[in-house]
Amino acid sequence: MKFRYARHTAQLATLKRFYTELLGLTILSEFGGHGQYDGLIMGHPSGIWQIEFTSTGETVHSSFDDDDLLVFYLSASQELSLMRRRFEKAGCPFFKAKNPYWQQHGFQINDPDGHGIIFTVSQYPLDPKAPISSVLAKEGIHHWEAALAHIHQLPYGRTQGSDIDSVLVESRGTCSSKHVLLAAIAAENGLDHVDVAVVMYKMNGENTPGVAEVLSHHGLDYIPEAHVVLHMYGELLDLTSATFDINLYPEDILEVKKLPIEDIRSSKSTSHKAYIQDWLANHTIDFDLDELWQIREACIAAISAQP
Repeated sequence: MKFRYARHTAQLATLKRFYTELLGLTILSEFGGHGQYDGLIMGHPSGIWQIEFTSTGETVHSSFDDDDLLVFYLSASQELSLMRRRFEKAGCPFFKAKNPYWQQHGFQINDPDGHGIIFTVSQYPLDPKAPISSVLAKEGIHHWEAALAHIHQLPYGRTQGSDIDSVLVESRGTCSSKHVLLAAIAAENGLDHVDVAVVMYKMNGENTPGVAEVLSHHGLDYIPEAHVVLHMYGELLDLTSATFDINLYPEDILEVKKLPIEDIRSSKSTSHKAYIQDWLANHTIDFDLDELWQIREACIAAISAQP
């Protein structure tokens, strides 16, 4: 059985932008001239649930009260924070939900027609038979939110092993190994809204205090660093460590590129060096690529040595 919610509106184009650009829904189909109706159908890519808006040019007599709501359940509290951040950045107003349960466990916005939308959390269970999730299950981790929290708190450090689950085996990881692992967990559990992205940013003594001494010794203000994060709902989720979040330094972000897991694992270093080579060509720096890369490695070692 599939589900579709249908509503008549006088603001079809406005609702289309709102539900696709802000909520990130997928357009499943659009139609015009069906009798006197124009419309669009949006929802989950699988089509298992759908929202349809139609327009006829007639006066719309919508009637709904404060308890008539669309409710979207996200998979973890971390995702709820991302969605809230997305609406804050867009300047979207928040409303106090009439039902105190929604106010306590989520937040409300209204769509352009004034219809209330609630975002809340329903913890997403991991498949205990899936390859990586079975390892987590042995540690008592059975939900996506718990997996995010567990990997976030692991100390920063390169793993000796190259397997994707080495982070769990060795209880440490870098931005690449942690976020690639999380994306793989999401994929094996059918969480199709989780991607990985490479953020090129200015690594300096302010956003990464552990590198201050190394950079100062070589007379550098910063080095372009490739930082891997999760990309969800159009926002970046950085779970590298408890002391660093790239979102706190938007002015230092140089580039964001969403990539498949296999591309990040196989080509991050190559693309990073290519970026630095272009950067050197446009800056007066007394180092070549190999020398700058060695300074970068010293910075990584300094971060790893921090408690």
